[in-house]
Amino acid sequence: MGSLSLPSRETLGTNITAGMTVALVSIPEGMAYALVAGVDPIYLIKAIDITLNIAQWDLATASVGFGSIAVLVLLKRTSLKRFADVLIIVIGSVVVLLLSLETVEIVGDFAEIPRAFPTPVLPDLTLLPVLAAGAVAAGIVGLAESSGVGSAYPNPSGKRSSMSRDFSGQGLGNLAGSFFQAMPAGGSLSRTGINVSGGASSRWAGVFAGGLMIVFVALFGPLAELIPMTVLAGLLLIIGFEVMRREWPGMVESWRISRLRSAAMIAVILVGIFDDLTVAIFAGVGLSLAIYVYEAATSAHSYELIHTKDEKLEERPIREKLGSNEVAIIQLRGNIYFASVYSFEEFLPDMSDTHNSVIIMRECDRDTVSLTAVDWLVDHAKRYRERGNRLMFSGLSDETVQLYRELGVVEEVGEDNFFIKKPQLGASTREAYEAAKVWIEENRNAP
Repeated sequence: MGSLSLPSRETLGTNITAGMTVALVSIPEGMAYALVAGVDPIYLIKAIDITLNIAQWDLATASVGFGSIAVLVLLKRTSLKRFADVLIIVIGSVVVLLLSLETVEIVGDFAEIPRAFPTPVLPDLTLLPVLAAGAVAAGIVGLAESSGVGSAYPNPSGKRSSMSRDFSGQGLGNLAGSFFQAMPAGGSLSRTGINVSGGASSRWAGVFAGGLMIVFVALFGPLAELIPMTVLAGLLLIIGFEVMRREWPGMVESWRISRLRSAAMIAVILVGIFDDLTVAIFAGVGLSLAIYVYEAATSAHSYELIHTKDEKLEERPIREKLGSNEVAIIQLRGNIYFASVYSFEEFLPDMSDTHNSVIIMRECDRDTVSLTAVDWLVDHAKRYRERGNRLMFSGLSDETVQLYRELGVVEEVGEDNFFIKKPQLGASTREAYEAAKVWIEENRNAP
């Protein structure tokens, strides 16, 4: 049934694009449009051109296609809805065969389906340099579409699936298939849509479908050649519209939540219908990465933690200036992406005329581990020390402190300025606060 996971608004654009693509690319086959080869390859333009040139349609093909869509819609409203997809294929094939509609293209016009299993063949490794780039691209696109399938068709039970296991399964399946001359395969929105509309409720549907396909090919392979292409096109057209209908409310809600991400989603949709689904997927990945970088660089912010009379920590806006002989605890929040390090200075109070004071940066779950952050940390600790102040860090993990030690940061800043987080919430920060007060008292009267 494809890769199944909980829905994600991040893939709305790709899901809607895939639905529109599935629907639009089915129109030429459904109408048997005579001039399709000379039409611009853009899906939307092709669909519009076909609609405006009804005279070029094959009457028999169009009639069977529209009839299949009408019957399929009616079947989905009856008790036979679980078998509607299979029934429409059988009905369409029988109608074309009985009426001898020779102008209606069938699967056999494009491919021969033998009544036999593929024989094992060792891969030709000499083709590896030629196929490597295409294989990587196919793998990326396949996994990207698989993640879209998971969000479009979540587990009915609501149980979250393991994306890593899904991806591993697809990789192992393709690896095994390569020894039997199989084409690369991945999660498919259209195939999953057919499974779901047929009543599938778990991944086992895909396993059973594969098993039945093996039996069918072995016993009745040539019969599949009689399936009309226009019936398959009509089926995919309905699936495409069902995907778009299901995702549309989420698209409207997404616009209310984030205009920036919604704009990226619209851009992905436009790329998909004016270019290609593969290009749209890569565009979506690139835009998502760009948006993440932007939000990570701009979302970092901080506030000051003040000790109250009952020894609790209270959040307050950071004071503009820190006086001499004072302690300020600064809590960082947001994504500490390397680009956001440059804005740290804006979060700290002014200490230009301050002496014998301490800044404690509480980094619980916000470890500043990057070359940029390390340079900033060492530089500011040195500047504070030269002015008679100190910069301390609390809430650090053992791994982070060990890394700082290996990089020489601990030696530069001072071992006693790092406080490792403890099981008790805020314990390392209180420890740093007490150490800061002791240091201030010891140096209060120093010249």
